[in-house]
Amino acid sequence: MWWGIVGPAGLPPAVVTRLNDAINTALQSPELRANFLNLGIEPRGGTPGNLAKLLSEDAPRWFEIIRLTGIKLE
Repeated sequence: MWWGIVGPAGLPPAVVTRLNDAINTALQSPELRANFLNLGIEPRGGTPGNLAKLLSEDAPRWFEIIRLTGIKLE
């Protein structure tokens, strides 16, 4: 399982960079890391490109699971 933070389409690149830097800095905090680890979450951080790659690799697998199980939105 993974978690990511996304924003609205068209977010200015400078805002994306600023948010990404702040999040990565926060994830280096020993206290925050310990809190995440206590929840069974391994904080990694990364770049917007890392998350985009993960999404593009993971989405087809979930689309297939949805197709095979017949899950529908209500």
